[in-house]
Amino acid sequence: MAIMFTSSILNLAQPKLPLATPSPQSSTDDDCSSSLLPSAEQLSIDSNAASSRPTSADGLPRTLRDLVSLHESFLRAFSLHAAHHGPVVPADLGDVMGTVTRLWKKHTVTKEDIQRMLGLYEIGADVENCRSILAHKNGPFKLTTSGIGRTSRTWVEYVGGPPRMMTPAPFNADNLQALYKAEVEAVFISQRSNPTSFVYDTLANYPLLASIMGVQTLARKQHASARRTEILSLSSQTPVPSRVKSSTGSGDSQSTTAQIPESVKARTLSLIDRVRAKQLANASNSQPSQEAIVRHHAIGRVAEVVEILRMKQQQKLSSRFVSAVHASPSQVRGKVSFTLNQIVDEIRGSVSVPIGDQEVRMCIKILATEMPGFWLSTFELGGIQSVVLNGPGASGAEVKKVLEDKEKMPRAQENGIGKGP
Repeated sequence: MAIMFTSSILNLAQPKLPLATPSPQSSTDDDCSSSLLPSAEQLSIDSNAASSRPTSADGLPRTLRDLVSLHESFLRAFSLHAAHHGPVVPADLGDVMGTVTRLWKKHTVTKEDIQRMLGLYEIGADVENCRSILAHKNGPFKLTTSGIGRTSRTWVEYVGGPPRMMTPAPFNADNLQALYKAEVEAVFISQRSNPTSFVYDTLANYPLLASIMGVQTLARKQHASARRTEILSLSSQTPVPSRVKSSTGSGDSQSTTAQIPESVKARTLSLIDRVRAKQLANASNSQPSQEAIVRHHAIGRVAEVVEILRMKQQQKLSSRFVSAVHASPSQVRGKVSFTLNQIVDEIRGSVSVPIGDQEVRMCIKILATEMPGFWLSTFELGGIQSVVLNGPGASGAEVKKVLEDKEKMPRAQENGIGKGP
């Protein structure tokens, strides 16, 4: 009780200070100051207030974010090519696009997507005057086209920077990705206050990096264009005589022909002669038929086939040798026959170098139809083809020489050799 009484006395002894109440003037000032501060919605809407550079790709439009992610996949794909072939070797854009499509996993990457992605390297500070097609100036990658027409191919080449650099920067995917983000952010900062800029539009309106033509392809194209121009100029300079029945018209045409310079006539005639010579060369160099090819190979192996046939003939004749009747196996004379399939199999099993079925059959056909004498003949009975050997016959070298001489004779006649005046 004494303690409670003492604490109550101490509380009464302490003086009570009055609390300060806000005056009407101060409350009014606070309201004014709070009204002067912009809200979050005002900060997001006001484009002039957003003057700070974005620190990451999250503050970029969706199209620019897609290009940044596409560039990252492109660098990974090119890194695979550089690991196998080196960074200085150009990569086929078709192969790179296939790899980028599998890494990016958004949609099938086209050549235009790669051109739009690499085109942001070339915009620089002059964004307002950028064109739809941009030439390569500062970017680390350039596109080159080789071939004409259906055979044309596009290559992507790492050059490391502007052409004026004596030693290009080494290929580094992390540094290139950071450089690309900086380029994209610089383009966005210069264009974010312009609501009609291409950075807010679809990718179809973004500028493209031009694909330059290779040196050899350009030289071939210029040469072909020069030849075409020359032929067209010759054809325009050569007059076409009109066939007129009247004597006056024929005299005019003769006088017109006489006025043509000799140099033009010579060039025109030489052009026609070249065309005719080319046609004759194409006609003579026509592709041979399959039968002619098989025949050519068969003649090359006919000597070996003949020797095997003679050996098989002697083996079969020796089996008929009877000591009481014949003095020696060489005196046995008579016909021996084999089925065509049997002799083909035996020849193929006896040669040192493999030979085809068609070549063996062609050799037998040539020996039966083109060789003089009747040493080898063929006939068919009951659907079975047989080969008959009768007598000694010529050696393989003699047969090959006869066939080669027969082939040379038509060629000599075609070339005019041995013809009279």
